[in-house]
Amino acid sequence: MKKLLLLLIIPLFFSCKNNTEKEKTSKENIILNESESKYEESNVALEGPFYDYSEAVDYAKIVNKPILITFTGKACVNARKMENHILSNKEVKRLLGSVIICNLYVDDRSNLENPDTIYITDNYGNIIREKIIRTTGQKWMQLQIEKCQKTTQPYHILDNWQDGPILEPIAYTPDYKVFAKWLENGINEFYNK
Repeated sequence: MKKLLLLLIIPLFFSCKNNTEKEKTSKENIILNESESKYEESNVALEGPFYDYSEAVDYAKIVNKPILITFTGKACVNARKMENHILSNKEVKRLLGSVIICNLYVDDRSNLENPDTIYITDNYGNIIREKIIRTTGQKWMQLQIEKCQKTTQPYHILDNWQDGPILEPIAYTPDYKVFAKWLENGINEFYNK
């Protein structure tokens, strides 16, 4: 009787586990789609968002615009707050029409086709250790570390694809006026060069 009961329960357990994973993936996709639709609701034509830094840079060169790089995470609560309350603000959306939007998810677990090896060095150039970059998220996290020496999300960089960051990057800010002023200053600096 116990063996028969186990034979009935075990498949049920695995079936529930798979459904939970499918629901989790489905919820993540809904969150991403809702975030993207916040940008689309604006009547301002936005370019992007791109999800690959190189593609954003290539496009920015063609249209001669700065890139708003946002290092973010699928599970980042503050990033969702900024998308819902700051980036959806009418004044901010107007300014976003002057930039190329590039969202880089540092928790993206999709495997890279060709893993990359980087070498961590000390201040004297001596190799301390070797690090293998296997996922897209690790690639974007490494880019954030190289560009900003930070691992905070969300973290926004207004980047001039020729010379690097235009202004000091900005992290999470709950005040749309602060973010809008930062963005406006960077855009003005890019075009007044």
